[in-house]
Amino acid sequence: MMAFPERLTLAFLRSAVEHGALIANGVAVQTIIGGGGRVFGAHVCDQLTGQVGEVRARVTVNATGPWARDVLAGSPLTESIAGPPPTVRSEGIYLVTRELSTTMVLTVSGHGHFSFAPWRGLSLIGPTETPYRDAVEDWRLTHASIEAFLEEINSASMVPVRLGLDDVVAAYGGLRPLTEQNGEDTYNASRASELVDHRRDGLAGIVTATGGKYISSRAFVQKAVTALAKREGLTIRRSSSATTLLAGCLPTGEHTRHAGGIDERTVAIVEQIYGADADDVLAAAIERPILARTVTHDGIPLAAVAHSARHESPRTLLDLLLRRTGIGTVGRPADDDLAEMAQIAGAELGWDAARITREIADARAGLGVPVD
Repeated sequence: MMAFPERLTLAFLRSAVEHGALIANGVAVQTIIGGGGRVFGAHVCDQLTGQVGEVRARVTVNATGPWARDVLAGSPLTESIAGPPPTVRSEGIYLVTRELSTTMVLTVSGHGHFSFAPWRGLSLIGPTETPYRDAVEDWRLTHASIEAFLEEINSASMVPVRLGLDDVVAAYGGLRPLTEQNGEDTYNASRASELVDHRRDGLAGIVTATGGKYISSRAFVQKAVTALAKREGLTIRRSSSATTLLAGCLPTGEHTRHAGGIDERTVAIVEQIYGADADDVLAAAIERPILARTVTHDGIPLAAVAHSARHESPRTLLDLLLRRTGIGTVGRPADDDLAEMAQIAGAELGWDAARITREIADARAGLGVPVD
């Protein structure tokens, strides 16, 4: 099982940059802009600084997952083509507990299925399949949803112990980016990808991409880009996606594996998470022994924080811990460790003392298991 799937998303982004793309982290669409029956782009806002700007494109792709319909509905230009809101969306959550089994076990119940997977010396349990009927922007992982899943686990699985909230070290959740549908059965809803060209609605220059999974994403994007180029009369080079490794996914080198007295456990998890960049992380730990100190049960060192802050464009400490290093995905670190990580990241990112204090508070709140 992948040790830290969030880095797969990061690998896609890094690969896009290597091929000429510009990316922005923490930037939200305010409104879609255009005129004369065509979309030109969008007004956007940096959610941290409040700075606003404009992004223009020949074709705007609305690939915002569960927010796809709401993005259209939130702009006067596209409001009429958004369509009705779905009656129900699909919520999925995972729980992380102490290791309950070294073998992956699948449980099928009347409400769907979930698995117990050995993961980083712990157990990853999920996902749920729960109908969600409220607004997308109001969704959050709740104590109630965790309790409901624990009850399902205790009643439907073959776990020899009864699990409670105290057994949960971390929890994750979200709404699935399914193709919009108005049925109540989210479990059997299509996971297929769909590209909607809004010319059919009388508005050119914008398409909505919905549905899909990691395993089909590269093929879907290749198909979509080829189709869009044809519709716009553009000549593009043949896609090399099928034969191109994602950035950072080459096997790591060997020259740091036996150097500097780095613990084998640390070497193993850094190689799993960082791939081709593992040597750089381990080298930092060797050069600055203070960065060799580990801050997770499976051996991730402080060097991972320094490397990601310097090279991977996190905007916040929470961003770094959850979407860059994997430190926050196995439970909330101790307060002293959070403070030290904030200092390391702050030194790289230019945070002052007040900003560091805020980042620690936000990370502490964001990494806790919900209590309400």
